[in-house]
Amino acid sequence: MKIVHSIGVKFARDGIGYIAYQRTAEVYRRGFLKRVMAPSFAPSEIGERYCLRLPLSERLTGALSRFLPLSRQYLVRDRVFDWSVARNLPDADIFHGWTSQALFSMRGARARGQMTFLERPNSHPFAFSEIMKEEYRINSVRLCPVDPILLDTQIRECDEADFVIVPSVFAYESFLKEGFDPARLLLVPFGVDAKRFRPAPRSAADTVFRVVFVGQIGLRKGVHYLLEAWSRLKLKDAELVLAGWLHPDIVNTLKRYKALPDVTIGAFTLDTAAVYQTASVCVFPSIEDGFGLVVLEAMACGVPVIVTENTGAKDAVTHDEDGFIVPIRDVEALKEKISYFYTKREECRRMGDIAVSKARAHTWDICAEKLIEAYRNAVPKTKDGDV
Repeated sequence: MKIVHSIGVKFARDGIGYIAYQRTAEVYRRGFLKRVMAPSFAPSEIGERYCLRLPLSERLTGALSRFLPLSRQYLVRDRVFDWSVARNLPDADIFHGWTSQALFSMRGARARGQMTFLERPNSHPFAFSEIMKEEYRINSVRLCPVDPILLDTQIRECDEADFVIVPSVFAYESFLKEGFDPARLLLVPFGVDAKRFRPAPRSAADTVFRVVFVGQIGLRKGVHYLLEAWSRLKLKDAELVLAGWLHPDIVNTLKRYKALPDVTIGAFTLDTAAVYQTASVCVFPSIEDGFGLVVLEAMACGVPVIVTENTGAKDAVTHDEDGFIVPIRDVEALKEKISYFYTKREECRRMGDIAVSKARAHTWDICAEKLIEAYRNAVPKTKDGDV
């Protein structure tokens, strides 16, 4: 069994590139990897002879950055990368690509007799578009949350793939609601690097109750609901830390909260473990999130979590045991649960200890077993019974 993995961002870096690396690493370790294709590569354990660099999409995006809005830059980047992959496909048994970047390459893979797996880290494209349209209306944002061309591409990718991989029950059920064939739908969760993300003692001098959010600071992540809850709480000796990229759709909304004391909005850092290790609680109030890797990372660092029902990583959370699950857009629920941890510090620590144990049951190598099994089931066995 030989597998080609394609990802249209820097491989093994952060975000989707980091997740793609984790998906690929176990395939490589077991000797199944034929090639990983990406615009560029961060250092990793995967040998150079397995890596094919296709830099045209990155170069073109850089050239167009002054002329196109960000959404169109991404659209061009993904289309060019997809086209480049289709032109450079090696022979293999399986092609594994990512949403928005795999329409042409999957067609090329099928022409070569390969089974196609499409990774979709979010809910169904139509469900994603509808919930974000609703959120934009609520917040009077006059932008289109999903480019129509991109939406059409994503739906066609899902329709044409042999199998679609999603990371959570939330994402899985969104596909079923759209009438998607469950026989072509695979639930393979994301994992956590338990060696990198682990508890660390806080300084005895640091007595601040600290709520952290890590990720894209935008409407999809529900950060504005967290800010509203924080503004109503008015806690003493407490701090809210938002660490991540600032999305344009939330810029105007943030102006309402610019005068809030004890709120820090910082740039995204690759050393997210250090952020979690100073936290009392991690809050992830997403409106739509296929998983939310930061939830498992925070739990692995011994931090209890508050997540919404539309955060796929709620699959790893047991309500009132290692965190809380609340409805989306529910400011009062966020306020109540943050206040609970603020007033019950021993409970906060106890639930954090449970969270560590839970996270260790969701490591990347454990999750990889499900992916390898899905690959094996898709590839016909040889006469010897091996794949």
